[in-house]
Amino acid sequence: MFSRPVFAGVVALIAVQATAQSIVIPPKQAAAKASCMLPNVAGGRDPNDENPMIAYTIEQATRCKGWDSEASDSTCATPSCCTSGGAVGAAVDDEDGCASEAINSKDNLYNFEAWGGQKNCAVTGMKPREPRSLSFCHKFNERACCAPVMDDENTAMFNMLTGVGLSCRIRGDIREDPLAQWYCMNCDPDQPSYVRDAPHDPIDPDCNGDDDGCGSSPSEGRDQTLLVCEDWAESSFGKDPILEGPNGRFDLCGLLKSSPCLDGAGNAIPDRDPYTCGDDLVIPSSYIISNDDGTVNTRMSLEAFMNVDSMGPPLLNEGFYFKIVPRVDENGAAKFCDEDDLITEYAALNVSAGARPQPNCLRTKDQLTETTYTFGSGADAMAGKTYQSYYCATSDAGEDCDALDCSDAAVHMANPCCCAPWIAEACFDSAMGLSPISFATLLVASVAAFTMF
Repeated sequence: MFSRPVFAGVVALIAVQATAQSIVIPPKQAAAKASCMLPNVAGGRDPNDENPMIAYTIEQATRCKGWDSEASDSTCATPSCCTSGGAVGAAVDDEDGCASEAINSKDNLYNFEAWGGQKNCAVTGMKPREPRSLSFCHKFNERACCAPVMDDENTAMFNMLTGVGLSCRIRGDIREDPLAQWYCMNCDPDQPSYVRDAPHDPIDPDCNGDDDGCGSSPSEGRDQTLLVCEDWAESSFGKDPILEGPNGRFDLCGLLKSSPCLDGAGNAIPDRDPYTCGDDLVIPSSYIISNDDGTVNTRMSLEAFMNVDSMGPPLLNEGFYFKIVPRVDENGAAKFCDEDDLITEYAALNVSAGARPQPNCLRTKDQLTETTYTFGSGADAMAGKTYQSYYCATSDAGEDCDALDCSDAAVHMANPCCCAPWIAEACFDSAMGLSPISFATLLVASVAAFTMF
């Protein structure tokens, strides 16, 4: 049994580790300053109404009301949305009661677009918020993209996937296993930032020379893509030997993926829970893709494994393609798309079909919103356009960003693709490390145990 001084030292060490963590949990979104916005006359409301802002959602208000973080005088980021004493575009006094107005609070969870082309959480259809307590994906207990029911689903599916015998049982905290981290992608509050609104066709792994043994991966194309960091995928699932898994576990034990339910004609029956009709043994390293010279294509092999039907996180694996992209170069510096590569890829797009590019890299904010390119070729080519302008023009909304004045409140709210903020592309890296809440819980448990000695 530890002595009190020794135990006190352990508690102190944990405290130091907690302090050293650089993880920052984003604050909850502040309530919109509705009364600082222009009256919603366009919506048919009387501008003399005592509460003219009630027709706006909180998200619409927030788009216009966000304070300019670089200004020292609390000016509005979008001046035309702000009023002070009836004057439009003037600095706003934050003591005038703007913060007290709550408008359409339920709509705030649904009527939200993080930025053009990247939507709400894929599972809930809402923006990230504080969940009821999560167990399996406990790192996201302050802010999450899922509810406890999905957390339980992750647990059940993970246990089925890795339930391959006593000698292959995962030791320690299973939640630190890379497969568990990947399964929590559907709870990750940053998940919307990994979305690339672009389709992806299946790929064909070698399957140890037996193409008929596994088919394509996935079996059908996906309409959208989730970006995964290459360095995380390589370190988690294995690069050399390829796809051997943690401590060689994938090769030594394998995994059990869900088998599809088939009718008498051999066609898949839709809407059946995973593992209802049994399971199939999978050896991940069989999903190898080789280069023309016979060497292993690491990135494509990892993608082939991650996109096997019923292999990935519940629900996400049904609608998204997991695409691996590099985020650092050989020196550890941030790596983004090469301009010449983007120029070539954009010029080859089928503009009339609204084709979306799939570069094997991450794009910066400037490459998405500032740098101009030529999209397509010939008579249909769109020249001198940013990717944002091209995307919005060819989307269902058909917004013409070049013709819009996003500083106008009504225009700003009616054209979210062009006027809502865009950010640089990001990729999933598991959100490694315990959250501040987890450290706090560990500290409390340590102190409680200390008092029992």
